[in-house]
Amino acid sequence: MDLTYYSTEETLDSILQVISKKEKGVYLRFGDGDINLASGVSELYQASNLELTKLMRDAINLRDKNVIKTLPLHNREWDTLEEGMFPGNHECDLEWCENIIHSFYNVSDISETEFYSTVALSHQAMQNPEKAISFLKEIGPKVKYFIGNEEIPQEILRTIFNENVVHIKTPSQNSFSEFDSIYTEFVEKVADDKEYSVVVTSMGCTGRAMQKKLWDRYDNFFFFDFGSLMDALCGWNTRAWIELTKFDKDQFLGKLK
Repeated sequence: MDLTYYSTEETLDSILQVISKKEKGVYLRFGDGDINLASGVSELYQASNLELTKLMRDAINLRDKNVIKTLPLHNREWDTLEEGMFPGNHECDLEWCENIIHSFYNVSDISETEFYSTVALSHQAMQNPEKAISFLKEIGPKVKYFIGNEEIPQEILRTIFNENVVHIKTPSQNSFSEFDSIYTEFVEKVADDKEYSVVVTSMGCTGRAMQKKLWDRYDNFFFFDFGSLMDALCGWNTRAWIELTKFDKDQFLGKLK
């Protein structure tokens, strides 16, 4: 593999470095669903349309300082597999990895040479929970705005982040159907807020489109996509790794409190 691929721990550390310096940044978690949408193909929880295709391509082609771009590329042959990973729990087949990179390059203007881990937080939460908890305790007080699934309990958000986090609610599926109203609500909530803070998204593939649109407008945020750990902490068995690892959400949340 003629690429630089950063481990889950290195990915979280890179995010913290940007946030500690209060610099604008974004953690973009690209997977096969995002690439499908950028190619005009629907995915499991989101139907495709022309506007979304353009926004996803724009997100994939975003290049700037502190743009932390990811793909799921953990496999044995490339020596990117980490302890605790196995089929169903973040380990990917070599052919699948080769295909997703090829598909990514098909919708990218230039070939990327560096990728970070898509599953940084979820894998560390399972394999090295103290690292994940330390990461969340570091960013939690800095999270002002959460853009995500309307079904996520406020108590969960308060435990993960802080008591004052503002939840901008999105549909649990096909969140792009309300993309404009979600964006407008965020703009209204932020208003004249010029302080540096972290904006967390948890709205599926549409989240990457939202991150790109907000990136273009604001310079005082780090945009962090939370990933499937949010589902696990809500008790939603939406990913194979949650059941296969017997992830204990209550124990994890207890350590966060």
